[in-house]
Amino acid sequence: MNSLLITAPILAGKLDTWNRFISTMLKDRRQDYETAIVEGGVKRLRVWHQQGPAGADLAVVLYEGPAPEKFLQRIATSNDDFSIWFREGLVQCHGMDLSAPPPPAPRQVIDVTPARAA
Repeated sequence: MNSLLITAPILAGKLDTWNRFISTMLKDRRQDYETAIVEGGVKRLRVWHQQGPAGADLAVVLYEGPAPEKFLQRIATSNDDFSIWFREGLVQCHGMDLSAPPPPAPRQVIDVTPARAA
């Protein structure tokens, strides 16, 4: 299984908006969200909220599956109601416009499996 980890800063003053966005995804739009996840090549998706030392809010998102990079590609190009709504939420909460070129992928700098853990 492949993994893709991204971080997405939550815009200043938008934590409540982000929390409502998450709540709506998990309640009112849950079925559409799960469809998008599966169609996007993801078997498991996990999201954390992290507050940095300076107080900035950050979403940490881990996509796992055979082709996890497809999820955001699907959301960026689909014209279904859920994808349009999701893109609007990304702009409101993160200032993330999926029609713009994506930032570079994270560069892994450490991958250690201690001999004692193997």
